Amino acid sequence: MALSERYRESVRLLTSIPGIGVLIAMELLTELGEVARFRRADKLSAYVGLTPAQYSSGDRIRLGHITRSGKAALRSLLVEAAWVAVRRDRRPGSGPGRLSASSSARAANERSWGSRGPGLDPGLLVAARAVLISAEPYRLVKAA
Repeated sequence: MALSERYRESVRLLTSIPGIGVLIAMELLTELGEVARFRRADKLSAYVGLTPAQYSSGDRIRLGHITRSGKAALRSLLVEAAWVAVRRDRRPGSGPGRLSASSSARAANERSWGSRGPGLDPGLLVAARAVLISAEPYRLVKAA
């Protein structure tokens, strides 16, 4: 199915992202459909269930754990892909081509992840959306 004309180019683009192989690329494509329908990355993150729950009252805003609404299987695969991506790209800071600033900063000290894992950061999902919309492969920026 990944080699079919419908998915071939999208799978090629997604597999250019560290941590995403053919299986995860196909899962993303079949679960999300056309990613351009999500006008902003935070809308896509909410659809997958990677946004924090919000408990607000008056001036007080508290953010809780991820909502877990949406696609549980996709979240699980993104966690696995994020671990691979963190191991391949350990530089601190956020420059162009980074999966996300927060995941890269924490990657320098993997012990800080605890039981959460890096997949709860939507950086990998945001990178997948950007690659599919721009139709350009992901490029890892070399350390200076």
